[in-house]
Amino acid sequence: MDMDMCMCCKFIWLIIMFFYGTLIFMFGIGFNEPTFSIERFYVPALDNISNDTLNPFIFVDLQLINPNDQQTVHYSALNVSIFYGQQNKSSPILLPNVAVVSIPGFNQESSDIAHRLEMVTATGVDWETARQEVLNGTTVFQVDLQTKLRYEQFIWKTKRFSIMVGGDVKVNDQGSMVKTKKKGVKLTSGSIRHVVHFGYVAGSVGFVLLSLWS
Repeated sequence: MDMDMCMCCKFIWLIIMFFYGTLIFMFGIGFNEPTFSIERFYVPALDNISNDTLNPFIFVDLQLINPNDQQTVHYSALNVSIFYGQQNKSSPILLPNVAVVSIPGFNQESSDIAHRLEMVTATGVDWETARQEVLNGTTVFQVDLQTKLRYEQFIWKTKRFSIMVGGDVKVNDQGSMVKTKKKGVKLTSGSIRHVVHFGYVAGSVGFVLLSLWS
C-alpha cells in the first residue's frame, strides 16, 4: 500500500513538472521582455562643424537591457536596418533602406546591460536634402531591429520568440542624435510578447518541489 502511494506521488510530481516545463517552453511565461534603445547615432556627413560631406558612414550604439533578475536571454543574430525619413503610416510609399547590419547573437545574463557599437555604410541617402533639413532643424532616420530570442531559467529554456521593434532617430546639424531628457531612443513594437508574473511564481514553486523531491 505504501509503495503504491509512493508511486502515485511520483506520478503526480512528474505531471506537475511536465506541465510547468511545457508552460515555460511554449509561452515563456514569467519572463520580462528585454528593452532595446539607440544611445548614440552619429552621421558625419551631416556634421556642419567637421564638414565631412563625403563620409558615407553612420555610427550606431545599440543598448540591450535584460530586466530579469534570474533569467538569461539567448539572442540570435540581431538584424538592424536603417531607413532615411519618417514613415507616414497613411502612405503606402516605403522609406529607402540606406544601411543594413547583422550583429552576431549572444547570451545576456540576468540584470545585464549590453552595448553593441556598429559602423555601417549608408547608400541611397539624399544628402543634399538631409543637409538642408538639419540646417532648418533636424532630419529623421528610422532604425528597425529584428531578432529571435529564448529565455533560460534553471534547467528550462523556452522556444524562440520573434522580436520586431523600431524607432525614429532625429539628427541635428552636428550629425548627432537629438536626445530627450538625455535619454536614448527606445525601440518599441506591439510584437514583443508581454508575459505575466504568474509564471515566475510557478517557476519558484517548481524549483521548490524539485528541491524537496531530491
